Amino acid sequence: MHSRSQQNDGPADPSEATPARAEDALIARLEALINQSGAAADPVFLSELLALLHGLQREAESLRLRYDSLFNAVPAPVSILDADGRILDLNRAGERAYQRPRSEIVGQLVHVINPDLPHDHMAPVMAVLARDETYVLEVTNLRADGTSF
Repeated sequence: MHSRSQQNDGPADPSEATPARAEDALIARLEALINQSGAAADPVFLSELLALLHGLQREAESLRLRYDSLFNAVPAPVSILDADGRILDLNRAGERAYQRPRSEIVGQLVHVINPDLPHDHMAPVMAVLARDETYVLEVTNLRADGTSF
């Protein structure tokens, strides 16, 4: 939740704003609009808001494409897990190594690819990461055909 003590309209042309500055300006303008009792929505403001949202969508898509490109360029299998051990993402090298499509793995608990991990393995991982340290663990990986590597 954002709160502002003063209004910051930002640049007149939302396309000239950086995403962070644009967000701040948008929030301030929305707060001002909300605080105006009984005021009708300003069509110019709504057009600017729409243009800004489209710009943010384009920026998000650009960042997603950059992430995908870098993530999939890594030659070793890489999986990204949440704090519960659920797989959030898997790169192409992981698909090849596990011999499964990403869609079969993402959303599953890490045990689907690392069956020997203890079920409470994420607590020590998160504790080490909270201390800004590196957690290293040797695991047995499982391919779709049941073989290990």
